[in-house]
Amino acid sequence: MSTTNASQATQAASNANAGTTQPSNSTQMTTVTRNHKVKCNVPFLDNKGSDYGQWSFCSQLVLQSCDLWGVIDGSYTLPDRTSDPTAYDDWMQKDMAAQIQISTPLKKGPFAIIADANTAKECWDKLTDHFRGKGEQHVAYCTIHRAKN
Repeated sequence: MSTTNASQATQAASNANAGTTQPSNSTQMTTVTRNHKVKCNVPFLDNKGSDYGQWSFCSQLVLQSCDLWGVIDGSYTLPDRTSDPTAYDDWMQKDMAAQIQISTPLKKGPFAIIADANTAKECWDKLTDHFRGKGEQHVAYCTIHRAKN
């Protein structure tokens, strides 16, 4: 996320959370789906990533409910700026909104991982690459060796 994007995301997160009381281990986000407001407590992603599985699951649900997941999974591709400027602007707005949703519940360590990302997909991929398989969601695979007779 560029410095401008990071500061815009931080400011937007501060504005969105102004005047709300939040548990210290989550950030509250309000999403609008089909004219219904839904408040979601997305858990903070801690510096060790031990809660990555929960954070990832909750964040993906919020992004899907806001119709933003398409900029991350590639189902909503970036339109050409010159041939369809309106669609391009719409995609850019969705991408910025997704970056805000992703970055808001991050502690300093995880935020540093995405600080130079330019798109929501890049933010998501960097966090996934860094934290997948760590913490409680980690599954250890064991190879069972049979004794030969």
